[in-house]
Amino acid sequence: MVGVPGRSQACSTCRERKVSCDAAKPHCNRCVRTGRQCGGYQRPRVFVNQFSETQTPLGSNMKKPRTRRHAPKWAVYCAPIPGSDTVTMSTALTAAALPKSPDPHQPQQHQLIAQLIQAFCPPMDPTLRPSERIHHYWVHCLPSIHGRGFAVLDKAIMTLCAGFLGRVMSDECLQQRAMTMYGEALRGLSTVMAAPNFVASDSLLAAVMCLGMAEVYSAPTQPAQDIGWASHNKGGCELLVSRGASILQSELGRGLLLRFRVTGVWTQLVYEPHRAILNSGSGTPTKQLYTAVGKRKPFPFADPQLRQISKAANQNYYDSLIDAMVDIPGLLHDLDTLRQGVFISKDDLQDILARSKATTAGLGAWLVEFLAENRSAYHCVCVDRPRPRPHPRGDRAYDDVDLFPHAGAFRFQNLLAAQAVTHFWAALVVLARCVAACQALSRGSADMDLEREVDEEEAIVTDPRVLGCCFADMICSTAGYFTARERGMSGPIILLFPLWIAKDMYANMHDDMARRKEAFCLEVFSGLAARGMKISDALMSLSTKTP
Repeated sequence: MVGVPGRSQACSTCRERKVSCDAAKPHCNRCVRTGRQCGGYQRPRVFVNQFSETQTPLGSNMKKPRTRRHAPKWAVYCAPIPGSDTVTMSTALTAAALPKSPDPHQPQQHQLIAQLIQAFCPPMDPTLRPSERIHHYWVHCLPSIHGRGFAVLDKAIMTLCAGFLGRVMSDECLQQRAMTMYGEALRGLSTVMAAPNFVASDSLLAAVMCLGMAEVYSAPTQPAQDIGWASHNKGGCELLVSRGASILQSELGRGLLLRFRVTGVWTQLVYEPHRAILNSGSGTPTKQLYTAVGKRKPFPFADPQLRQISKAANQNYYDSLIDAMVDIPGLLHDLDTLRQGVFISKDDLQDILARSKATTAGLGAWLVEFLAENRSAYHCVCVDRPRPRPHPRGDRAYDDVDLFPHAGAFRFQNLLAAQAVTHFWAALVVLARCVAACQALSRGSADMDLEREVDEEEAIVTDPRVLGCCFADMICSTAGYFTARERGMSGPIILLFPLWIAKDMYANMHDDMARRKEAFCLEVFSGLAARGMKISDALMSLSTKTP
């Protein structure tokens, strides 16, 4: 039947003309006889909205709010002022009325981008080289890639700007406009990816990254808020695989490769499901599931070819840390597969433990090199401090010395060093839980005495959960540093996933102190959600703890 999607076997030319086709290959006879170019039989890719079955497409019935006549108009693009005070800037944003919808003229749109950059990134330290800055500074390239003729990218950038500023300023009109543009950007992305000779360009990858970031602030529905960010990141990683080494030919492509690798690792560790098998304390392993959506697949960046390409793109010590962490998702995947099997092989358990040891050793080697090259990267100041007083702006200072003795005691050289150290601690927490799961499996099997071999041959601590809890405490001790207003919104984003790993560590412990620490993590997440970071709501409810 011609013209029926999913049934027609005609070539693309005959389908478009709505005529019968003999389906001859490689070219149909009708096209050959009439002198037309046969389009072939390959069907275009379709970008599917996974929530379309139960919800109305975004922006389909929403009327776009009009720009008020007396709304101020910008005539020129004003770049962010280096060293400006973020708190003062935030107050100025609230006082100055932004247009209720992004203006169609480029100068006005560039001004909206400038507002995003100034509110999102902390003041730039002029003494730092570009390679020493955190990945979040990549938004500084948005003005240069906006307005170059790629409509999908322009729409994605405006979606991010409207969603972020709408949340920060509590402007419902901007938030609604962001939802409308989000739907338009998805439809545009679907059209571009449906092209017969589709190639994922740098601009398209930048659009996917912007839409993923927009999910953090303007998720229109609860399902999208829970897994929308993860879906964009997984899709971006798959598109990167199709690019290969060509992604390194441009500075934008290299930066996006590093950015997708960072977000991809945390998507695998937090949002992708894997089973944690923990000791319940009575000698019987307790089976628990990371409550996420979908099924774990191999991590693209663990592929040897793509890993070699991403290594060539490394720019600083944080990139090297992420490169050392890409083996952890595969480790957890194999542990999950082993747990689901009927028979637990001793050799398989030993293999997982050996790989855990190798990954931990790789992280240890990274730490030695990091401290050798950056002696003043961080240190701990152990002094008697009074209890924290309320912040003059009413913000909570997350320095609870009763729960975490080192709260507020860590001093970091810069935000990149703080990001590297905190994410290093989070990786060790995950590895400690992995080792604990293997030990619980060995105790649950009557024909193996793996724990003795672990103690004597592998030199791993008897109860790695204690070590994991120590690193989780260190993560929570940095909450006050990352949530300070002078860090912009980059600081809270850096803290998000390590804090969730710490929260989940406490959730699977059974003492009163762990309950208090878990409540502390939930309080931090609640505070970040109040500042506009809606993904915090999803992380609050995400847990491996069984009812």
